[in-house]
Amino acid sequence: MSIKETFFNWFITPSKSTQKQYEVMLSEARTNYIYKKYAMQICINWIANSISLCDFRTYEKSKRHKGHNWWKLNYEPNKNQNNVDFWYQVVSKAVEDDGALIIQTREGDFIVAESFIVEEKSFVENVYRSVMLPGNYLDSKTYKESEVIRIKLNNSKVEKLLDSIYSDYGKLLAGTMRNYNRSNAMKIVLEIDSVFDQLHQTIDPETGKVEADTILDDIFQNRFKSFLSDSDAVMPMEKGLAIANPIQTPGNTKSGASTTRDITEVFQDFINIAADAFGIPRGLIKGDVADVEAMRDNYVNFCVRPFVNEIQSEFNRKIYGQKEVSSGTKLVVRTQTIMIHTLIKTASDAEALFRVGGINQDGILEMQGEEPLNTKESTAYYVTKNYAEQSELKGGE
Repeated sequence: MSIKETFFNWFITPSKSTQKQYEVMLSEARTNYIYKKYAMQICINWIANSISLCDFRTYEKSKRHKGHNWWKLNYEPNKNQNNVDFWYQVVSKAVEDDGALIIQTREGDFIVAESFIVEEKSFVENVYRSVMLPGNYLDSKTYKESEVIRIKLNNSKVEKLLDSIYSDYGKLLAGTMRNYNRSNAMKIVLEIDSVFDQLHQTIDPETGKVEADTILDDIFQNRFKSFLSDSDAVMPMEKGLAIANPIQTPGNTKSGASTTRDITEVFQDFINIAADAFGIPRGLIKGDVADVEAMRDNYVNFCVRPFVNEIQSEFNRKIYGQKEVSSGTKLVVRTQTIMIHTLIKTASDAEALFRVGGINQDGILEMQGEEPLNTKESTAYYVTKNYAEQSELKGGE
């Protein structure tokens, strides 16, 4: 038999042992994929939700201006998405090898491409073609680097890295589940009397199966299924067959049996590895309350801000350009709005900043998540009289 025929038979007409190998392989692959995706989705949701809470401020000549881009980035990037859906899609695509590609339409909408082909160059602009947009619309236009916004994380290969790591963890998790089922399953002994051995009447001349073989196959493949189900069941038995007292093997840590905690711990490793890859503190995802403020600060500084800086840099260099940014017309993304600073917690700090002219009344209101007053008094900056230039100091005699 040729290698091709052997390979064909292994897949198309597998034996029982090969079928068992199929089941194990598919179980491991399915477990690996599902739990990897779940762990990644947790991290992507965290980052996307955080970015949607950021304040995208647009400036003209160094003054805040709520114009077209401000509206698009904070509320309605395009006609079919709000800012939460949009940034979730951006983050989901950004973790892939080629990153997220954002196209700006003639109307000024921002749309995330489903897929694209990029030709990376050294001394000239990259070229993007075969851009597939939502709704299975294939854009026939070829874009240059300066015509698109490409968000690519420094850990954009995180999915491939997780694939290689999770390949082993998928086997470990699938094995842990099998051990749990095996340790906590009910064991049944089927007693076969000599009377049953007398059933030697041939049923299938080709295979040589006798009546006893057929009965046993029916018991193992059909009757036991209903008998071991969680509902009431009755199972007929031929003369010469009897079921011994079922052996229950309850899972408990004292006997060394596998428990659901073993599965939970392996699954938690999935989430921890994904969190490490994205730079999210493990305790923050688990919901730990110890040092929660320090973990939040680390999360914003080392996970969200690098992503936000990538977005801010791409929009400024592609949408505005060097000349506009130098003159103060630019995009600034503020991460301070991710967390609401309650009035009681920030009262002393806000008062200290206010009296030295570091913040005005509207700034304090925005820190609390409130709308600014936009009055002459609320936008003014104040400095207490005990702060003055050194040259103006008098008295002391």
